Amino acid sequence: MGHGYTRIGWYRCDARSLTLFGLVKCCGMGDCGSWVRYRFRGDAFEMVDYYLKTTCDGRGLREDYDFRHPPPGWKRVER
Repeated sequence: MGHGYTRIGWYRCDARSLTLFGLVKCCGMGDCGSWVRYRFRGDAFEMVDYYLKTTCDGRGLREDYDFRHPPPGWKRVER
């Protein structure tokens, strides 16, 4: 994910579960990037999950990809 990649990001909120989801694609097709889930606890958001795919391999996200779940095949980063 070096220079020359276009970074595109979105955040979506689920008000019912007080959850914020973030996706950053490091090229238009979404074949690499990061995905994060935050939960609102008390008076701030706390990171719950973080997934990463550093290899841009030409296998992008499907058009019907459900933003509320980490992209298939992406690796969870442990704290």
